[in-house]
Amino acid sequence: MLIFASVVVCFSWLATREESTSPLVLPSLEEQKEIFRYLVQRESLIRKRAEQKFPGDHWSQSDDFHNAETALVRQLAAQSKQSQQGIWFAIDRGIRQHWFAQYPREVSNPPCKPRPFYD
Repeated sequence: MLIFASVVVCFSWLATREESTSPLVLPSLEEQKEIFRYLVQRESLIRKRAEQKFPGDHWSQSDDFHNAETALVRQLAAQSKQSQQGIWFAIDRGIRQHWFAQYPREVSNPPCKPRPFYD
């Protein structure tokens, strides 16, 4: 009986959820470049904060940076009325096309190693 109830609830949820039919609208090329510029100008500050939080632990520094970058993407998406996917697309495109060479980005991560300390 429990299995039947679970199946009914699952199908009810599937039947009532709204499917998004609107296509993903990407930012214009100008907007993508502005998004990329905004983010890369903040990268060095975010990386410095990560270095302070995790001195000598390069993997954790990178992990902390990417966590902060994700939060910044969410914030920017909410403020600019752009989708998070569109902002990530702009970052990816900017890296691949080498936009704003005066703001070089790290495009690799250090190998994962056990942390020398745990909180």
